[in-house]
Amino acid sequence: MLALKGGSGSWLRNLLSRERVRQTLLLYSSEIGLIVLTFGTGILNSRFLGPSQYGIYTFVITIIEAAMIFTGFGFPQAGARLVALAKKRHDEQ
Repeated sequence: MLALKGGSGSWLRNLLSRERVRQTLLLYSSEIGLIVLTFGTGILNSRFLGPSQYGIYTFVITIIEAAMIFTGFGFPQAGARLVALAKKRHDEQ
């Protein structure tokens, strides 16, 4: 096993002290929470709605998601890229 310089927890504290690492961990943990919440909601909906009502619900959700794909056209990704580029330019100055 590899012994780390400065104690067993200092590398973790050093890693977590970086702003980008904390933001990344927050982003991933919120994504995981959203996945768990979506899974739980699906289970509850299938339990409380009957088969035909759940089918209608799933159909409506599918139509809404398809419309969101066609109306988005990558604008959120483009906005995130513009923010990153602006931050990079600001940091270079």
